[in-house]
Amino acid sequence: MQALTLVMLAARWEGLDAGSGQELALARTARARQLPIEALESAPQQMQALIPRDPVQALELVSQALDQLESGAARRTAARLAQTWAEGRLEDLEHYEHWCECVADEQDRAFLRRLNDERNPGLADRIESLHAGGRQVFAAVGALHMTGPKALPQLLAQRGFLVERLSFPP
Repeated sequence: MQALTLVMLAARWEGLDAGSGQELALARTARARQLPIEALESAPQQMQALIPRDPVQALELVSQALDQLESGAARRTAARLAQTWAEGRLEDLEHYEHWCECVADEQDRAFLRRLNDERNPGLADRIESLHAGGRQVFAAVGALHMTGPKALPQLLAQRGFLVERLSFPP
């Protein structure tokens, strides 16, 4: 977690601060409007996705994170990811693994699948269950959950939800 925190902190050099991220902004808005906030995942589920169970793989992840910090790749990737998201370039996000400077082998690809594709069915389950309870649902997830063969919008559409991409002028 310390290595991942350092990677997030490196993004501050690019003007990206987790304290100004969507999660906190949306939570503040919901609290101000006295709207309920429901987690789509538990903290242990998120930790399981972020930190490999195998200690050797966990150390390799730490080493890779430190290499990305030292080379400047972490900052470059954070800046491009933020710009891509801000401009709504979903097609660029679809090719994240080709430009993130974070995928060198199949183990790296597996890590990305664990972070996104493997979590999306559970996220879709949770959104569906909240909706089935008769509640109006506004769900917020990271931009990369919108991509890939198990993209969250696709999974929700397969379950009968009407999914529309909204675009806003720059």
